[in-house]
Amino acid sequence: MSEERIRSLRYGDRPALWVLVACLVGWILAYHHLLLYGGVALGLLAFAAFLLSRRRGWGLDRFFLLLPLLVIAYGVYADQRFQSLRTMPRSVTLRDASVRVNYPVASSAESAIRYDAVLLVEDGKEIPFLLTLPGESAELYGVMLRGDLDLVALLGDTLPGSYGRYLLGEGYVAQGYGQSLETAGRARTIRCRLMEWRHRLIRRFDDAVGDRLSAEDKGLVYALCLGERLHLPRSVKSDFTSSGVAHVLAVSGYHLGIVFGLLSGFLGLLLPAYRHRRLRYLLILLGLLLYTLLTGASTATVRAFVMSSIYLLAKLLGRRADPVQVLSLTLLFFLFLSPLSILSVGLLLSVSAVWGLMSFMPILLRLVSPSLRSLRFVWSSLAACISAQIGVLPFLFLFFGKAAGSMLWSAIPVVALSGLLIPVGLVTLALPSLPVLPRLLSLLSGAMRAVTENFATPALSLTVTMQYDLVLVVLYYAIVLTARELFVRLYNRSRSCSALSD
Repeated sequence: MSEERIRSLRYGDRPALWVLVACLVGWILAYHHLLLYGGVALGLLAFAAFLLSRRRGWGLDRFFLLLPLLVIAYGVYADQRFQSLRTMPRSVTLRDASVRVNYPVASSAESAIRYDAVLLVEDGKEIPFLLTLPGESAELYGVMLRGDLDLVALLGDTLPGSYGRYLLGEGYVAQGYGQSLETAGRARTIRCRLMEWRHRLIRRFDDAVGDRLSAEDKGLVYALCLGERLHLPRSVKSDFTSSGVAHVLAVSGYHLGIVFGLLSGFLGLLLPAYRHRRLRYLLILLGLLLYTLLTGASTATVRAFVMSSIYLLAKLLGRRADPVQVLSLTLLFFLFLSPLSILSVGLLLSVSAVWGLMSFMPILLRLVSPSLRSLRFVWSSLAACISAQIGVLPFLFLFFGKAAGSMLWSAIPVVALSGLLIPVGLVTLALPSLPVLPRLLSLLSGAMRAVTENFATPALSLTVTMQYDLVLVVLYYAIVLTARELFVRLYNRSRSCSALSD
């Protein structure tokens, strides 16, 4: 009977979750300049709760009395990190500025390329910003530039859906426009070397494959396998967006899951003995780290790597990884790494999707369990799409104002095709001289483009438009979580009554 019951998600006895809540409250107070008043109010509430518990004889947990201190401590930390950004002028022209260009990240037009760059200031600090260099070559990796630079700070642009908020969430604090920057040497960091190696890998693959793959197919392979979207045509991006599966193009937990499976299977053949399991976990962790850096280490990819690392560390220590604790620890990692990371659209979408999967997918799989294996695969894929959509839906409306309903059916063939294309693409990138692999890649990428093009039509996309704000987001999750728990209790009670009657 216990196997037929659906487990309720527990939030009350998860210390990492409550620390996360305390840090988020501290973030809000620091960001809105309310740290002093909020700290005093929380201190008074904690003192009143302590006195009331002593008077009534309640067993108040001391951990909850420490939460106001955590709120104030993280608020002070976040405020210190915000101060350096608040002192930046909104718009300024720097003369004789020193800039290190790390690697190209996006192209807005044929004559302008954007770069991940760092502004070097006199006191040794580095300011990460997005640099636009009109008419420059894309092959700039670790190049030092010196000259005049127009810099625009981004801290004031944090409206949902704004480009400035997106850049802040990705780790940039400003946008820069080079006027007359000239080359002044090289600074080869590890990340620059990895990005340059990725560029050489793409050139080697392009030379070896030639015209056996179209430009669209090559761009799709580079985007899915390496996170390189400079070569992906706008028409292909538009089809993926309209069909509701644009998230597949961004390297995230799904891609790391495939790499995790490849590494696990390969190392299982090389080191099959049980005594080598810890060595396998360590090598998988190193492989995921290399892949994360090679694909650009975006926020969504780092989130997936952090979650995978916590899971692997739990396996190394012989502990069970609790999903709520893992999600909470992942967000805590980003909050302490950079308080502005909580503004990342990719981070919020990926975390909410994982929450939806762990909250609703077990229920859907329990309610419907087809006997045929093929039907089980289709239903599992559909259940995963529905669960993830439940998790991300309010953020889609908050940031983009719309959501594509076609994701519920377009994601099944796209996930199936990408699950084959990504491992085949990675093997082909490593061994491009094998003649059969480019042909297989052409078939898979062509089929994926055909699927997204068909589902991007107005008749099948079923785009829903709605305006959301933060209050509605909180209300949505409160209603959904309450409805889930009520359903779980009613379901378990009905199963228990059925078992007793039998």
